[in-house]
Amino acid sequence: MKKTATAKRQQPTTKLIGTLRSLLRSLFNSSDPSRLPDLPLELVAEILCRLPVKLLLQLRCLSKSFNNLISDPNFAKKHLRLSTTSRNLILTYFDDTIDRKPTLVFYRLHSIFHRSRSIFNSVTVKPTQLHYLFDPLYSIIVGSCNGILCLDKNDFEMVEQSDVILWNPSVGKFKILPSFKIQGECGLVKYGFGYDHVKDVYKIVAVFSYYCCNEVFKTQGMVHTLGTNSWRTIQWELPLPCSCESLIYVSGALNWLCKDNRNHSVVFFDLVIESYRRLLLPNYGGEYLDKGITNLAVYDFKNGTFKKPLIQDFIGSITFEVCIESLISPCF
Repeated sequence: MKKTATAKRQQPTTKLIGTLRSLLRSLFNSSDPSRLPDLPLELVAEILCRLPVKLLLQLRCLSKSFNNLISDPNFAKKHLRLSTTSRNLILTYFDDTIDRKPTLVFYRLHSIFHRSRSIFNSVTVKPTQLHYLFDPLYSIIVGSCNGILCLDKNDFEMVEQSDVILWNPSVGKFKILPSFKIQGECGLVKYGFGYDHVKDVYKIVAVFSYYCCNEVFKTQGMVHTLGTNSWRTIQWELPLPCSCESLIYVSGALNWLCKDNRNHSVVFFDLVIESYRRLLLPNYGGEYLDKGITNLAVYDFKNGTFKKPLIQDFIGSITFEVCIESLISPCF
């Protein structure tokens, strides 16, 4: 019964896409296919913004008019709001060689869960390799927001400057962010990437800890607004070092775990007002749950099932992120 209900919910979306494709084909069969159909531009935009990204990229090559419409940033925002976007799982593989050669791949989440309805089982999948034009050392997945991935170049090493890139794998566009020098003797730099909905801008936050000249251990933050050419220092000192791999973007804020010798806490950094709050966590005792770097389980909230993807022909460690398909460009 539940499977039938799910199929009924998916059917209108599939039928709608097929109808729109047929409509567009009929509109293109005119004496002059190099221009948009004789429909109000608003109506054409309403039709197109409900189509998948892959089809829109094909339509963009049809004519200059379609390219201008689909490449418009306002159209990309509308498409993000209205389309039924596909969700992909992006992974970076690090092999077990000395060079730790990275490989970026993806596979669609729905392909995992449609293979079995059991609560927890293993599913063998063969991901699709991603192709890109930037330095392959940009391989540490920091996070994603609205279809844009944030990648770090430094593989868990001591660094002297930042090296971060933003990339939308759906449209193939990327932007290398300006670097900033890291003062003092610094450990790992942790990054977070999110969206300021008030100013309609994307922001990247870097958090790092270092020793001052008087041997005082401090934690500092930097903020970069996409579209600018510099980083800004956060004018207040963060409470504790970041103890997680990256800063997680949720509901307009970046969140990360901090700990000292006795206490654990979560820090919330509001991307709009650029201020933080700290929530002290209760003491759960000496045992805690940690995640490994060689295994991955995916949970489906709709039907309450777990799937453990088994990656074919690979032995090594991974970093991963769920990323939607969108037309949003990181090249502001």
